[in-house]
Amino acid sequence: MTRRRATAWAAGLALVAGLGACSSGGADDPATTPGSDGPTTVTFAQGDSVSNLDPYAGGNTTTATLLFHLFDALTSTDDEGVVHGELAESYEAVDDTTWELKLRQGVVFHDGEPFDADAVEYSIDRLLDPEKAFTNAADFQFISDVEVVDEYTVRIHTDAPFAGFPLRMIYLPMVPPDYIEEHGDEYFNEHPVGTGPFSFVEWVKDDRIVLQANEDYWGGAPEIDELIYRTIPDPASRIAALQAGEVDLISSVPTSQLASLGQLDGIETVASPTTRAMYVGMNINRDAIAQDKDFRQALNYAVDVDTIIDTVLQGNGTRLATLVTPELFGYDDSIEPYPYDPDQAEKLLAESAYAGEEIRLSVSPGSFVNGKEVAEAIAGYLRDVGVDVVVQDVENTVMSSSLKDGSVSTLYFHGVGGPYASAELTSRIRFGTGQRSSAYSNPELDALIAAGAQELDEAAAEQIWSQMQELEKEEAPAIWLYQQYGTYAYSSDLVDWKPRLDELILFEGARLER
Repeated sequence: MTRRRATAWAAGLALVAGLGACSSGGADDPATTPGSDGPTTVTFAQGDSVSNLDPYAGGNTTTATLLFHLFDALTSTDDEGVVHGELAESYEAVDDTTWELKLRQGVVFHDGEPFDADAVEYSIDRLLDPEKAFTNAADFQFISDVEVVDEYTVRIHTDAPFAGFPLRMIYLPMVPPDYIEEHGDEYFNEHPVGTGPFSFVEWVKDDRIVLQANEDYWGGAPEIDELIYRTIPDPASRIAALQAGEVDLISSVPTSQLASLGQLDGIETVASPTTRAMYVGMNINRDAIAQDKDFRQALNYAVDVDTIIDTVLQGNGTRLATLVTPELFGYDDSIEPYPYDPDQAEKLLAESAYAGEEIRLSVSPGSFVNGKEVAEAIAGYLRDVGVDVVVQDVENTVMSSSLKDGSVSTLYFHGVGGPYASAELTSRIRFGTGQRSSAYSNPELDALIAAGAQELDEAAAEQIWSQMQELEKEEAPAIWLYQQYGTYAYSSDLVDWKPRLDELILFEGARLER
């Protein structure tokens, strides 16, 4: 792509250098001293590390949370999941395979580089560049071409109709062409520049990321001056940090601790539904026993998911029949989950190829609410019907890489959801043939997912998604579990923050009152 402007790099680099030199906060820093008149700092903690800061390289929802503070996309969603324009002030389908977007004017990247239609074209071309092999590119292969109409108008052409276009665009952040061309991809990943409400200061891997308010943000400067993300894998340590005043908000609070924390002065708690569907996947592509449908269905009958929700999760979950949660378009509430029926489980096991061999169930403690406890409960139910299950702890990064290379254990406890979850996306990436996190292949399921994505008539699309859910339940490529609830505890001084359906922890509009 030919670039068409020169940027004032001296000013831009001076800004980046200045950000890199900023303090990350310490005991004598007025930004972190409760009750001071200095700048306000909010510190929050989660269990997962941030994997990268290049928005196209993929990562977990924790990574997405940081990226959504640094970058804007063409569209965004509110805390209830409703899509609206962001850097695109408006968007419309001019025909079945063409979307026209009118861009917001006067927006600049953190280094001073202007945002316009050329930046949109560059961003999409960069994401889809096969030589770069970005993880997120797989979710945007439907884009066939980007047409710059004028400085603030683009048309994005798709290779087939795609009804989910507005939602999918929330996960295609805009990046600065000149900055990346000057410094390269590796530098950009470690010193990101976007148009978002916060700009980058510091990244100490596996420890903290520091951001500062973008005073020139097109949507208005945040009321929080500095934002610090801390990685604290152990839930008990996160709770202790909140009680000590070291952090202002924590996520993935064990459900058993919500009530007691909520009774403490100065601490608020909340649990609410998310788009994340929890399941026990099976390595069907590799393991012969998992290729036996009787075996897969038997495992679903064997687990009393309702009791797990009531006891292990203290009621913080909603039973699911498949991966599709109630908030997603196409959800069919007439499809009922497998009932708890250990007799039927034993009958199917006897008819299956299972011969009593040991089976490993891997789980990443701390990655999901009460994940280890849920996995142990599931293993107990499976042992009750005669399946020899061993629970094995696996780091989240190892779990993700083993899913990608196909070496994941026969059973694995996992979840899927996040900012752009849909019936199409979650089912495709987790159970579509050849997809990045799939250990399953079923041409009939692939065809239904593709048909649902391309169907523009809502009533017809709902019928397709219903058929897909029926097939998912029948084929049972996983033990279907529940809709995860986000569980949070936070300082009462943190005002106007609330949880989101997509699990992102965002602080636009929030403030501290100390």
